[in-house]
Amino acid sequence: MGGRRWSEKDIRELKMIYRYKTLSQMSEFLKRPEAGVKFKLMELGINLTRDRGHLRVNPRDGWSDEEVRILKKYIGKKDSNEISRYLNRTPKAIKHKALSLGYSLKKSSWTRVEMDILLARRENGVSWSDISVELGKTARACQGKFYYLHGK
Repeated sequence: MGGRRWSEKDIRELKMIYRYKTLSQMSEFLKRPEAGVKFKLMELGINLTRDRGHLRVNPRDGWSDEEVRILKKYIGKKDSNEISRYLNRTPKAIKHKALSLGYSLKKSSWTRVEMDILLARRENGVSWSDISVELGKTARACQGKFYYLHGK
């Protein structure tokens, strides 16, 4: 095998750009031959497809191991919109991948302690965003639960 070895930096850059660039663009950006880039993508478990004459990452199969690890880490802790912003994917793609892995994105139900904290903090004038950070839930979820418990 010829050519230079892939450094951690090269692999990190490839992982950052592979969803947005064609194979030839990735090759030019990384200053590597297309065959080398294509082989590294396959090594990383990223499949390519032909799109209008260009090789691109297959959008249906373009999840890296790192993205799956991150998704699994945040399932049950964050909603699909939050995860989608972090992974730069659509909420629908997040939900679909989670389901294909056997997970649900529904957050856990509220505990009695969480509901007590919610009511106490809000009645003391604490903002929705501060409450949401403390409880690990979205501000919208906190508002909805508060109005459900407290009545409008």
